[in-house]
Amino acid sequence: MNQTKDLSIKCQIEHHHNNLQLACFNESCIANRVYCHECLRNGDHVAHMKDQLDLKDLINFFEQISEENDGFLKKINKQIEKINQKAYQLSQGLRKKYSLSFAKLQQLDAKQLNQAFNKIIEYRKILKTMVGEIEECINHLIIQLNQQIKGLQLEELQYCELTHQKITEVEEYFRKGQILKNEYKYEEAISYFDKALSLNPKHLLSLHEKSESLGFMENYHDAIYWANKALSIDSNHVDSLQTKADSLKFCGNYQEAIKLAEKALSINSNHVNSLQTIASSLKSLGKYDDAIKWAQKSVQLDPRNYKSLQIIAGCLRTLGKYNEAVLYADKALKINPKHLASLYTKGESLRMQGHFQQAITTLDDALKINPLDSQCLASKGACLEAQFRYSDAIDHYNRALQQDSNYMWALQMKVECEKKLRRQSAIL
Repeated sequence: MNQTKDLSIKCQIEHHHNNLQLACFNESCIANRVYCHECLRNGDHVAHMKDQLDLKDLINFFEQISEENDGFLKKINKQIEKINQKAYQLSQGLRKKYSLSFAKLQQLDAKQLNQAFNKIIEYRKILKTMVGEIEECINHLIIQLNQQIKGLQLEELQYCELTHQKITEVEEYFRKGQILKNEYKYEEAISYFDKALSLNPKHLLSLHEKSESLGFMENYHDAIYWANKALSIDSNHVDSLQTKADSLKFCGNYQEAIKLAEKALSINSNHVNSLQTIASSLKSLGKYDDAIKWAQKSVQLDPRNYKSLQIIAGCLRTLGKYNEAVLYADKALKINPKHLASLYTKGESLRMQGHFQQAITTLDDALKINPLDSQCLASKGACLEAQFRYSDAIDHYNRALQQDSNYMWALQMKVECEKKLRRQSAIL
């Protein structure tokens, strides 16, 4: 019978549709040890091809380890039995020799009583030392055993601890959560991931999906907490590394975000979202040329990655390359016409070129998506001001400041616009 055919397990990479087919026996490998041919085509394990074997070899390996483990356990049990025998011999000997009841004492003559008394005096001298030595020996053994238990993680969830029914329930809750997450119903999605985790607290994908959902809800601190839980199970889980990195980025910890994203890329050099996270972090650090390079790497792997296209557009706008910024913003909007950041970048770039009416049209499209976006409101205000529509401009600046009272550019623009309005009123 073909064992690999019976062992039908889908590859854990979400967008891979094949079953596991290969196993990596390289001791230094940090990638997934069991994988499909698509993983191999993506460059995983190419550095140590000689250590790659078929899944049937993995099954044989597990059987071999089981046999070795059984042999080891027999040896341990024999040693435990020897200890038990010696402990029993010691306890029985001490009880027989030194536990003398009144009835036994009555059976002794004067010479025997004198000998027993001398032995008891000697015994009392060595008893404390003997007890201390035995306790020290036992404590040392317990420490050694605890270290082995901890090192081998024997107290963690066992591989086959969940019943088949619970496994099915976990996967069903997870699947429903994914559907809701893809529909942007993040709170409902999290409720299903929580149900999966109540049955299996170490269900890696539910932990990651919950973390990512919290990130999409801008609850970044909780997102980091749940990403850490996922990483405590698999410290090399690429998606969780990237999700944590992205949350750190939004918390302003750009250097930490870059380090985590780089770790993810050391495991999977083609991980698009990690490339995007590095690009976005570099943009926030003001390293625009470097940000563009990393975002371009992301776009090369995924030409439809509109977020990376927008990062390029945003950097170009900041560098004063407005024509190029509009081109890249249009590329992003062709993929996602409702991408707010791309609409803002395009609108602001058009404004800086003096194309005020085109800019207003683009910014209006953005404000239809989010009427409270402070940047789009302020940018439209600047366009209206340039068209001498000072009252309308001040209204937009005020609306922007209602959303963000610390928006200094909007405040400065409003003050200058009010001066212009007063001068205009005075002339009229």
